[in-house]
Amino acid sequence: MATAFFRLRKANDKKPQIIYIGLKYGTDQLIVPTGIKVLPKHWDFDKSKIKQVALPELNLQPNILQRKSKETDIISFTNNYLYSLAEFVNTKSNLEKEVLKVEIENYLNGKDEIEQFASDLNSFINGIIINSRSKKKKLSKEDLINQIEAFLRPPAKGLTLFNYIESFIEDSIKGRRLIDGANVNERTIKRYRTTQSILQEFAKGYKRTIDFNTIDIDFYKDFNSYMAKVKDYAPATMGKHVSTLKTFLREATENGINTNLKFQSKAFKVVETESHSIALTEDELKSLYDLDLSKIPRLEKVRDLFIVGANTGLRFSDFTDIKPENIKYRENGLILDILQFKTKNQVIVPLNDTVVTLLKKYNNHLPEAISNQKFNDYIKEIAVMVEALKEPQIRALTKGGKQFEEVIPKWQLISSHTARRSFATNAYERGTPAYSLMQITGHKTEKSFLKYIKTSKTKHAEIVRKHL
Repeated sequence: MATAFFRLRKANDKKPQIIYIGLKYGTDQLIVPTGIKVLPKHWDFDKSKIKQVALPELNLQPNILQRKSKETDIISFTNNYLYSLAEFVNTKSNLEKEVLKVEIENYLNGKDEIEQFASDLNSFINGIIINSRSKKKKLSKEDLINQIEAFLRPPAKGLTLFNYIESFIEDSIKGRRLIDGANVNERTIKRYRTTQSILQEFAKGYKRTIDFNTIDIDFYKDFNSYMAKVKDYAPATMGKHVSTLKTFLREATENGINTNLKFQSKAFKVVETESHSIALTEDELKSLYDLDLSKIPRLEKVRDLFIVGANTGLRFSDFTDIKPENIKYRENGLILDILQFKTKNQVIVPLNDTVVTLLKKYNNHLPEAISNQKFNDYIKEIAVMVEALKEPQIRALTKGGKQFEEVIPKWQLISSHTARRSFATNAYERGTPAYSLMQITGHKTEKSFLKYIKTSKTKHAEIVRKHL
């Protein structure tokens, strides 16, 4: 039978680390933060306890450790508490993983002192009512609920949600916070800042104080309503902000700063909508490629870069940064060996005749990159010259909480990203295995890849017919 164990989040760090308790379930395991922090050098890894020289940081709710530690020295008490916690987990080790997780969280939150807790809560509620009556202020049911929630989940002392978000972003900028061992890129940091800004705007007119302890389903509904009706955001934009907020809260929880887990509820979901992005067919790409733009060099260069992207599946940041050293010769022909800017993953792409021809045109030094915005403006200016791209497209939109249809010519929907999506779609329709394409596009699952490509139902039927 598996036995409980303790571990630190970062065993070699110089900052205090959360002590986690865990239990193995075959090849899987359950890991739960205890709310106690200790410097790794003050943790006895062999005996799984805090050394007597340490002073642990205690962050359990409702402050059980801080209340009980008056009975004895804080180190001995904390070690005894951890030992009791491990014994508790061992006695419950026959439970299902998710059930045990709830049991441990209940234990950590002091459910073994339920009578004392009920007494404290009762006194708190009576105090609110008496104070309201003495000041002759009307107390609504909603106000009372909000104050009770604040009592049940008090925020970490001296660190509000907004303070934490600012610290989170600063750590990302200065390299103290990494993603998969690499520095956080500028675009991700910009996304953090944008969500921080919209939360601050929302907070100015919101009826409740926004902090760790008030992030619940009511907040979620009100925040989404604000983004839809006040900011006039599309569902995809709303989903991105909710996703980023959940990133802040998830890391705050892992660091023992946040104890309110309502953001993990299924109802607190990231809205996902089907993308209205398009892909160009091989015939449309050929028409684009055949345009004589020699008298308009700025457009010719953008068109050529777009065609490279549509034949390699690289992102804008990558196909505009191809260097001679990325071009390599192999027995079967030329390949691109590139380290992706966004993911830092190595990607190897075989080059077809179209790309080889364009590389020769520029002597393996493709045109210098311009801004993504200018690129998008120029590629639309080029696309409108192709007759087939003037075909009207009908797309369903949701904005400001309202749904409507829009008719727009295809050329207006083209952007730098259309090149990458066109590559994936056309290669898939030619019969290239999805798994092989995912090695280039970087999609983690076939489900996400199939959502990404823009193969019509008619084309899917044609593909199936070939295998009948």
